[in-house]
Amino acid sequence: MFESDTLPIGAVMTTDPKRPARRATILVWLWLASDIAIALASLWQINALGGFGGPMRDHAAIELSDDIAAVTGGVFMLMFLLSGVAVLRWIFLVNRNAHQWSETMTISPGWNVGWFFVPIATLWKPFVGVRESWAATVSPDDPEAVTTPYWMRVWWGLWLATNVFG
Repeated sequence: MFESDTLPIGAVMTTDPKRPARRATILVWLWLASDIAIALASLWQINALGGFGGPMRDHAAIELSDDIAAVTGGVFMLMFLLSGVAVLRWIFLVNRNAHQWSETMTISPGWNVGWFFVPIATLWKPFVGVRESWAATVSPDDPEAVTTPYWMRVWWGLWLATNVFG
C-alpha cells in the first residue's frame, strides 16, 4: 500500500477511497466509450453486409469491417475487465473502511465483492453491502438512521437491468 493512499483516522489506518474511485470512474467511462465504439463497428459491419438494404460490399470491405469489429471487441473486453476490477476494488476498500468505523456492518469486504459472483444472491446482496457501507460512512454511530439515497437505488436498478437485458 502506498503511503499517499492511507489516512490516519484516530488510531486506525484506513484507505482513502478517492483515488481508486477516480480510477474506477475513468475506466467506467472508457468502458462506455468502447461499448459505443463496438456498436458503431457493428453498424458498419451490418452495412458492409448489405443489411440496411444496400448492396453487399466487396470482400475487402467485409474483411475490414470484421477486423474493426475484432479490435473494438477486444478493447471492449479489456475495458470491461479493467473497470470491473477497479469498481470491485473500490467497493472492497469502502466496505473495509466502514468496518473500521462501525460495528453494525454485517457483510465483510470480501463478501461485498464476492456476492457479485454468486448466482441469485447477486440480485440483492451486493446492494446490501454497498448500502451498509454508505450508512456506516455517513453515520458511524447510528447507521440504521441513514436512509438509502435515491441515486443508490437507481444505480442498483440500472445494474440489474443491464444484467437482465445485456
